[in-house]
Amino acid sequence: MPDTTPLSLDLRRTALFVCDMQNGFIKPGGSIGKLGLPTGRTDGPIPPISDLLAAFHAAGAPVVYSQMWLRADYRDAGILAQVFPPLQGLGHSVADSWDAAIIDELAPLARDIVVRKTRWDAFQGTNLEMILRNLGVDTLVMTGIATNVCVETTVRAAFVRDFRTMLAVDATASYTEEMEKQSLEAMAFGFATLTSTAAVLQAIDTAAAVTA
Repeated sequence: MPDTTPLSLDLRRTALFVCDMQNGFIKPGGSIGKLGLPTGRTDGPIPPISDLLAAFHAAGAPVVYSQMWLRADYRDAGILAQVFPPLQGLGHSVADSWDAAIIDELAPLARDIVVRKTRWDAFQGTNLEMILRNLGVDTLVMTGIATNVCVETTVRAAFVRDFRTMLAVDATASYTEEMEKQSLEAMAFGFATLTSTAAVLQAIDTAAAVTA
């Protein structure tokens, strides 16, 4: 499914986006696993994202994380608490909890930016757009969890704000293959360029060679 056309990246205007790689979404003991969703596929993106983080850091290009971050009383959760009532009792993404923490394998560096959010769309109610504009970013390399929920919602939100998005297919996952496949097909229709971690890494090497 990824586009095999070689990518061209301007590292001065491109940011890596790491969506919701948090214990609660990924680890078997997290709130989503306890809710009953299978988490067996969610650790697949960890190695590709780790490779992308290393490359973006080495190139001096910006890295932005999103992180679900909710009050313990869920008063800021909106209808999420109505659609998935058990989540509050499971401590899903409660601020300062283990569940809400970004996984140790992909822990942000001090220079990375973490945007905390209360909705699936990382732009909604946050200063993400202002951050990206201030950085001079117009292109996102998107990674993270879950493909059909926060990743897709944020990709669509980026598109309507005129940010180009390249989705590294092997650096994202959903809880079932069917959910992931349908979401990727929807995004490929017009919201994102589907690519691979290898293609992004090659584009970074090419861009770095040109500017050296």
